[in-house]
Amino acid sequence: MTMKRVRAYFENLARQHRALGHNEANPHFAYLNDEKDMLLPAQMGYPFVLLGHNGYTVADDGQHLVWRVLLSVQTHVTDTGDDREKNMATGQCGRIMQDLLVRAKSTPERLSKKWLLGIDLAGATAMMIENEDDALYGWAIEFNVSLPWCRNIDNEIWTDLSVRDIIDNY
Repeated sequence: MTMKRVRAYFENLARQHRALGHNEANPHFAYLNDEKDMLLPAQMGYPFVLLGHNGYTVADDGQHLVWRVLLSVQTHVTDTGDDREKNMATGQCGRIMQDLLVRAKSTPERLSKKWLLGIDLAGATAMMIENEDDALYGWAIEFNVSLPWCRNIDNEIWTDLSVRDIIDNY
């Protein structure tokens, strides 16, 4: 289980949400931790979703990685946007962000996609975004996703030495 699956899931939600309608020709989603998938706000359709992570910790059980995920929904206002327009933009983005989180936490897919049970919003921190320089407004939230730590060894990436070779080399 990797962040690739989390990324694909939230990208799919961006495709399905009526206020977003993400597709390749009109992108409304970018993944911050993948250079080839990172788009500038000027390249995005509005509103748009940014997803990324700030690393992980190993859970106490040693079997899970707890990823610190950042989810952001932002939109553009006119450069001369007044407070009413900014408040409407911020409100719209807040609703979309909550829609995405509610869907991820309550979807029937949770039975087939057990990793969704690892989304933990307890203690999550949400903050309003007010980027006046780029006229972008919205919301961001940081939360945890606990994923099983796949610790299988891929024998194709290792050149294992026999015990005799190891002893002879010392």
